[in-house]
Amino acid sequence: MATIDNLLLVFTTLIAGILNIICFLLSFLYAKKRNNRLVYL
Repeated sequence: MATIDNLLLVFTTLIAGILNIICFLLSFLYAKKRNNRLVYL
């Protein structure tokens, strides 16, 4: 059970990190397209 819990923890952490990277890239590209410099704050 411990290995399953560890795998689940790593899996959820990976998913959270990937989602954060995707959101950051999307907001960065959107701000770049709009020529908005709020992203640098």
